Amino acid sequence: MLEYSCHVRDVALMQRDRLYVALVEDEPSFKPMYRNERVAFDRYDAQAPDVVARQIVMAADLLAHAFDGLDDAQWIRPLVYGFPDPARRDVEWMAHHTVHELQHHLMDIDRILGQS
Repeated sequence: MLEYSCHVRDVALMQRDRLYVALVEDEPSFKPMYRNERVAFDRYDAQAPDVVARQIVMAADLLAHAFDGLDDAQWIRPLVYGFPDPARRDVEWMAHHTVHELQHHLMDIDRILGQS
């Protein structure tokens, strides 16, 4: 559960960084987040659950703030997104995809907690 929570935090932070790249570069593509490697590199299993919970809220707030400030031209900026397969998308698609993924992850956490 802790590792999954760390992943949720990191997804929000990664997507915020990707948004800013998309606002600066013309039709950028993004490196993978190396989610499996992060587990070891960031020592997910050694993090304090209460700290991670606060960091999730902070990361979500930062991400929401970043998307909230976009103008019409920024929403349609093109990018190449690698998931599920590399495809030309735009910032609006990335925002919808990010919300969907975070909701999915949080529902998984709730489901797992309900089974404990």
